[in-house]
Amino acid sequence: MFKQLLFVSFLIAVTHTAIAQQRTGYLPCSHRNTPLPCYKNGETAKMQAANSRSDTLDVLHYAIHLTLTNFSAKTIGGYTDVTLVPKLPAVEQVLLDLESMSVSAVEVNGAAVAFSYTSPLLRVNLSAPASPADTLVVRVYYSGNPVTASFGGFYFTSVYAYNLGVGIGVDPPNFGRAWFPCFDNFVERSTYSFYITTAANYKAFCGGLLQNTTTNPDGTKTWYWELSETIPTYLASVAVSDYATVSYLYDGENGQIPVQLGARATDTVNLKNSFVHLPDAIHAFEDAWGPYRFGRVGFVVVPFNGGAMEHATNIAYPMFAVNGNLQWESLMAHEFSHHWFGDLVTCETAPDMWINEGWASYNERVFLEYVYGKTAYKTDIRENHRNVLLYANVQDGQYLPVSGVPFEATYGSHVYNKGADVAHTLRGYMGDSLFFGCLKEFLSEYAFRNVNSYEMSDFLSGCSGIDLTDFFDDWVFSPGFPHFGIDSVKVDVDELGNYQTSVYVRQRLYAATHFYNSVPLEITFFDYALNPHTEVMTINGACTVQQFALPFYPVLAIADLEERLSDATLDNYRMINSIGTAEFPETGVTVEVAAVTDSALVRISNNMVMPDRLQTPVDNLILSPNRYWSVEGYATGTLNASAEFTYNGTASTNGGYLDNQLITVSETNLRLLYRPTAAADWQVLSGVTQLPGASNTDKRGALRMNNLQFGEYALGIIDPSRTDTLSTFLPDCISVNTPPQPAVSNNAKPVFIAYPNPAKNLLNIVLLKHLSGLHAINLYNMQGILLKTLPVVSGSPSVVIDADQLPNGTYVVQLVNKESGGKIAEQKVTIQGK
Repeated sequence: MFKQLLFVSFLIAVTHTAIAQQRTGYLPCSHRNTPLPCYKNGETAKMQAANSRSDTLDVLHYAIHLTLTNFSAKTIGGYTDVTLVPKLPAVEQVLLDLESMSVSAVEVNGAAVAFSYTSPLLRVNLSAPASPADTLVVRVYYSGNPVTASFGGFYFTSVYAYNLGVGIGVDPPNFGRAWFPCFDNFVERSTYSFYITTAANYKAFCGGLLQNTTTNPDGTKTWYWELSETIPTYLASVAVSDYATVSYLYDGENGQIPVQLGARATDTVNLKNSFVHLPDAIHAFEDAWGPYRFGRVGFVVVPFNGGAMEHATNIAYPMFAVNGNLQWESLMAHEFSHHWFGDLVTCETAPDMWINEGWASYNERVFLEYVYGKTAYKTDIRENHRNVLLYANVQDGQYLPVSGVPFEATYGSHVYNKGADVAHTLRGYMGDSLFFGCLKEFLSEYAFRNVNSYEMSDFLSGCSGIDLTDFFDDWVFSPGFPHFGIDSVKVDVDELGNYQTSVYVRQRLYAATHFYNSVPLEITFFDYALNPHTEVMTINGACTVQQFALPFYPVLAIADLEERLSDATLDNYRMINSIGTAEFPETGVTVEVAAVTDSALVRISNNMVMPDRLQTPVDNLILSPNRYWSVEGYATGTLNASAEFTYNGTASTNGGYLDNQLITVSETNLRLLYRPTAAADWQVLSGVTQLPGASNTDKRGALRMNNLQFGEYALGIIDPSRTDTLSTFLPDCISVNTPPQPAVSNNAKPVFIAYPNPAKNLLNIVLLKHLSGLHAINLYNMQGILLKTLPVVSGSPSVVIDADQLPNGTYVVQLVNKESGGKIAEQKVTIQGK
């Protein structure tokens, strides 16, 4: 939020056109300089204490009777009946929240009673103590000019009057009290009747279903709406203007749902065009989260430029987003999805706002996945994740967890954007079947109730059979991110011909306070033809080693290829089979392919953690303190490519905060470093071309290098005024094994592997790629004498050499082309143990 579009769902909405126009710049919004001061800690404590009223009194129903005809004076007036029942005996007083109004009288069950009012607290003295057997109807007569916050409150223009039920910058942020007396907290849920009197040519839209319209003797009209589902006060709503109605029926899971959209007549065509995917949103969310449980789907257009508000069945939607195209349809989806996360199930307290807003932000991506497909989902998840990694701490002032946020970050970037990141990662932990299935059960169990993150953790753990305690401790209740990288892979061949593959994964931290545990990390292995095989590795602590029995020799292993976990990487992969430019969005790397034969799989990762420091220091060279790139892949033929590595040393939320810690002197001193493996030392690359931005001093640009190789790349800078004081922590299990290599061809491609090595009686030769033509396996001793020749049978993946008659010693296995006589590959083997 702050510096992003608020839509309460009050933060930013991702924007798209039919499969997605570029994201439009967010409108700035801030809660500073609000007409209502933020409450101080003492006042917050008092307000929280007042919220405990819900333990003493249960509000069953609000009947709000208001006249909204004086737009020039910007006043409201009327009365509200609050029906409540005591939960405890001998209740003598009712406390209600009402902001900056004039209260003329109060009645309880039709009789006048004494009261005192100092905004925002109205104290109603009962004429006799009340008990749980009593039902009290407290009627409050009031009028005045309702207040606004920087976002939220009650608004007037010359032709509109409407409320927004959350107040940004006021504590607590519930803002029902801006226009009716209430218990203004997240936990009290009630049903509502709205009796709104308007001018004859105006219409009132409220939550629920319209029951009737009455024409009064003075020519005004009273609109009676009834909301039978219980909601907290901040979700109650009214909007008045010379509205027209766009309506239709949608066949939902539980039957037909009336859809009613309110806009002025001149805006209805644009409204229809901008909402063409509203039926898709209903279907997507019912499919994902279960049936729509409210009586109507409703949006009403209002002239608010700061965003939207998810009022139950009557979403206040900004006029700028009703422009006749699909630019803002993710905002529509976000707000509507609150009817599962926020309206149906509500966070218990403001510090758990991610349950409302993080999940609604995630639902923007669920909507995109349903309408446009998985690629659109992944693209938007990746863009959001980049913004979280680079800017959430800047926008919120610090690295935060998503649950337990301080008041000033209630509607901040961690709640919205990282909340979506965390929901996406939970999907990766649980898998689609359990994720969507258990969330449906969760929403059903807690329907029309409030909930906290601990209850969510316990419920999802019980439903799925997966202990999610570590997930919530790591991703929900703690700041920062983990980073997972494959350090090395060791392959051995057992007696059955299985490739026993040990994967060594190192965990590093990005602003996190501890290593993460019980993380299900997918490892995808590829054979020589780039056929994938995925296993799941459970990560615990700084280093994890796990062995997998594979049916093929893995020429490549990649962690989290499909980006199921939002860790501290920005990565992208693609299959390259043609020349030209290959983009890897969000990684900061562009590849220019000059030549490729057959195909090449390339995955590029921008790792947002400190690279290992130089083993052998280079004079005056400072290595990047906070990021490096990984270029992983395998080419079935040849791949000749160059690459541009982008740098940005600005402190700007428009592409910056990447290298601002590194580039403190002239960017002409930048260097690009490379190492082929995690065990190797960094080397400064020569022949690198610098491509500055607008100037040589704007700290923006790229470094271009030819002959792109698989391995790791990092930025460094020559700066005599600085010393690299950072150090590398290497867990004990990392980089301690040198995996045996298979025989390779002249172009360094694995061709076959010989096992066991050393061998005793039988030596197995397993081909790692398909060979066309006639081939043979030759066995030589170290004097170059040919001992055996065995044909390679077309279609057979292996050849067996009888070594029983061979003396102990070293031999050479050679694969040859019988037609040309040329050697393809060779490998030394040992015979011993006789």
